[in-house]
Amino acid sequence: MIDEAQTLPELMLYATQFCLKVENLIADSPPNPERDEARLKLSQGRNILELLQGSFNEGKLDLSNPTVHAEFRVLIINLLWVAFRIRDIIDLKTFRILVQLEAAFTLVLTQRALS
Repeated sequence: MIDEAQTLPELMLYATQFCLKVENLIADSPPNPERDEARLKLSQGRNILELLQGSFNEGKLDLSNPTVHAEFRVLIINLLWVAFRIRDIIDLKTFRILVQLEAAFTLVLTQRALS
């Protein structure tokens, strides 16, 4: 059984790592419309991470909170769009972070539904 209270902050850390790696990849590549869209989605993801950090600081980082649940869902969708927009420059290691993030979130949701 996964401890949700420990897993959610870890997911936030993985999302932050993904964002940092993607920012470096984008900075090293020539600008184009795909990169601009990736930057926008990345910025939105960073804003959601700040909201989740606020929930964490208040002790409300729990998927039973509908706002936290929605913020995690939107965060992962945004990061998936980022990966799609930079598909020509993303490396496997960075993409793997995103896949693990999505898989862990799905596992937490599944275990919550089965409880």
